[in-house]
Amino acid sequence: MKDQQICTKLIMLAGPPGVGKSTVAKELSNALQKSVWLDGDEVWRINPFSNTPEMKEMALQNVIHLLRSFEQAGFDYIILSWVLHQDTIISDIRAALAEFDLEVDIWALVCDEDELERRIIHDQAKSRDTGLAKDRLHQVRELSSATLIDTTNKAISSVVQEILAGIS
Repeated sequence: MKDQQICTKLIMLAGPPGVGKSTVAKELSNALQKSVWLDGDEVWRINPFSNTPEMKEMALQNVIHLLRSFEQAGFDYIILSWVLHQDTIISDIRAALAEFDLEVDIWALVCDEDELERRIIHDQAKSRDTGLAKDRLHQVRELSSATLIDTTNKAISSVVQEILAGIS
C-alpha cells in the first residue's frame, strides 16, 4: 500500500491505563497491511519499576529509537499505543521524528470513569492503580493534539473502524 501513500503513517493511540489501547492497537495492526505495532510500555519493563524523570526519559528515547527504526524499515503504518497523557510527550516524539516523511494521526481513547474502573477490575492480569488511571483519563481528555474517541459502550471493532475511516 506504500505505492498509494505518499509517506509512512504514524498512528498514535493515547489513553489512560486500562482504556483498551493495546486491544485496539492489536486489531488495528491486523487490519492494516505492512504495519508494525509498538506498545510503549514494552520499553520500560524494569524491576523494580521506577517512574523517575531519568527512567521516563529513557523510555521516551527507547520509543523514539524504535519508531525511527520502523520508519527506516519501510513499514506503511506504524502504530504506537502508550498513555501519552501530555501534549509535550507527543510533541517531543514528533520533533524527534521531524526528519522523516511521516503523516501523524493521534487518537485518544477515553471512556467514562465508571467504565474505566470496570475495565481495570475485569483485567486482573495487570495490576493498575485506579486513581492514577482516572487522573490520566482527565489529562488525556485535555490533549489538544488528539482526536478523542469515547469508547464507552463501543465494541472494539467499532473503535477500529472509526480509526480506519479517519486515517484513509
